[in-house]
Amino acid sequence: MSTDNRSSSLFDLLRDEKKRRYPDQPQVANDNQLEDNHSLIFFGLWVTAVGTIFNAIASTTQADLEDALRSNFSIYGNTLEATGNALVAEGFVTGGPDKYGSYIITIGALFALYADIGNLTETEVLQTEVKGSLTEALGTSYALFGVDPPENPTRFQIYTIYSALLQLFGNGFEAFAGITELREGNGEAFYEIGTILQAIGAVLTGLFYEGGERFL
Repeated sequence: MSTDNRSSSLFDLLRDEKKRRYPDQPQVANDNQLEDNHSLIFFGLWVTAVGTIFNAIASTTQADLEDALRSNFSIYGNTLEATGNALVAEGFVTGGPDKYGSYIITIGALFALYADIGNLTETEVLQTEVKGSLTEALGTSYALFGVDPPENPTRFQIYTIYSALLQLFGNGFEAFAGITELREGNGEAFYEIGTILQAIGAVLTGLFYEGGERFL
């Protein structure tokens, strides 16, 4: 056994003995006692969901919107998505796929926001949007597949997995749409489907988030 393991075990034994002898005295917290900020995560999920809804409205061909208003919806949507995912990441106390995946998604949303507000050519806008969609897909994949699946998942965990997959597919559709446009094709329909899938997935994620024993 290494010195670090012996020291850690000894510290744990001393802390347990102190708890036994002085039960009323405040104890030193350890990493296992740290809890995620479920309220912040829940709020961030819904900020993200609202952002995806804005983006879905901006991209749909069914809505008769002026170009300026459509652009504003896209700017608001990507801003909310970036903010919401950053809040979700901050809500996780320890580093891991959930936290770092959310940060990666935030970077992807910032790419999309830059495509909206940057002084870019049409080709550069499409390239930036594709980078954003692929970055978001990377973050979602890492958050989803970077952890071991639960042995006996609750129905809420199952719903959350499916909603994350919807968002992942949505990112894929958006990236494919951008690549199609760069090749002088028509990718509007793919982009619209992608934003709708993302919106549905984000709303379901907010609805079925069970952190903090909200559904117990």
